[in-house]
Amino acid sequence: MEILHIRTKLHSEVVDITDAVEKLVEQSGVEEGICVIYVPHTTAAVTINENADPSVKRDILTTLEKIVPWNWNYTHLEGNAAAHIKSSVIGSDRTILIENGHLVLGTWQGIYFCEFDGPRDREVYVKIIPSEPKRLRLRSGFTLIELTIVIAILSILALFALPKYQNVIREGKVSVCKANLGAVRSAIAISYAKNRHFPVNQNGNLVNYEPSGDYSHVTPLFEIVPVNPF
Repeated sequence: MEILHIRTKLHSEVVDITDAVEKLVEQSGVEEGICVIYVPHTTAAVTINENADPSVKRDILTTLEKIVPWNWNYTHLEGNAAAHIKSSVIGSDRTILIENGHLVLGTWQGIYFCEFDGPRDREVYVKIIPSEPKRLRLRSGFTLIELTIVIAILSILALFALPKYQNVIREGKVSVCKANLGAVRSAIAISYAKNRHFPVNQNGNLVNYEPSGDYSHVTPLFEIVPVNPF
C-alpha cells in the first residue's frame, strides 16, 4: 500500500490528486487490475468528477455549504459536525480500474481529495491490486468429512451388491459341481460298458449294479434338488 501526503491550505478545499495516483500506478508496473483509494479521515473525502473546468470544484463546495452549512444547530461538541456530514455524503473511498498500466478514467474525469475542516496534514491510502489469471486449485486429498461420506456411500452400495455377487458365486459353484458329477457319471457308464461292472468301492469289492440303478439317476436329480455348494 502507498500513502499520499497532502497539506491542505483552506478550510474547505478540493485538491486534484489524479497525477499523483497515476504515478503510483505506473511505478507499480501493474498492467491490469484495480486501484483502491481510501481516505482515513472523518472530515475529508475522495470523489471523481470533472477536472477540466476549475469552476466545478467551486460549485461542489458551494452547494455542499448550502446543503450542510457550517453554522447550524448541531450537537457535536467539537464544532465541526458539518465536516463530518459532508465527508459521509461524498464518501471515503473510490475504486478505479487499471488497463494497460493506466487508470481507466473518462476524458474529463479526475480524482479529487476533499477537505472539509482544514487546513490540515492529510493522508490518502492507495492500494494497487493486480489481476491474476484464474487457476484451478489442485486438491491433495479428501477432507475427513468427504472421506466419511465416500465410505458410507460405498457401504450402502456393497449392501445392495453383495447378495447379487453371492448369487453369481453360488450359481458358478453349482455349475462346476454339476459338470464334475456329469463327468463322473460318464466315466462310470464307460467303465460299466467295457467291464460289465462298476468300479470297485473303497474296500476293493466289485459292486454289482445295473445301469438302471441309482448311480445312473444321481446326476439328473441335481436339476430338481437344490444344491448347497457351501
